[in-house]
Amino acid sequence: DMAARARAKGHELMLHVPMEPLGHEIDAGPHVLTVDASERELLKRLSWGLDRFPGYIGINNHMGSRFTRDRRAMSVVLAELKSRGLMFLDSKTTLGSAGDRVRNASIRCSKSGSKRPGMSAAIGVQG
Repeated sequence: DMAARARAKGHELMLHVPMEPLGHEIDAGPHVLTVDASERELLKRLSWGLDRFPGYIGINNHMGSRFTRDRRAMSVVLAELKSRGLMFLDSKTTLGSAGDRVRNASIRCSKSGSKRPGMSAAIGVQG
């Protein structure tokens, strides 16, 4: 498969996960992670994407300016990534991303990157 060929050539893969944007008129696609979803529903939607193929090192957000601001929602996602040994690359679509606050409060992570919108910051969720 394409993922196996990429890994064989030394590439690291990231899974691009749709997350709720600020604008409700924007369709983020199927299985989008939303702030109003229950923990169970968030895990179901996240697992739908995570279980599609093996070999990626983490995820990053597709859109997500509303979702990444929500501490509860981000806690659910980061805890699941931690349990799987995966990282989260925050695309920083908003200055209000909760990724750092969640990381600092309850989940040990490594971080690098910019605080400016549109500049990615890696949050490597460590067990």
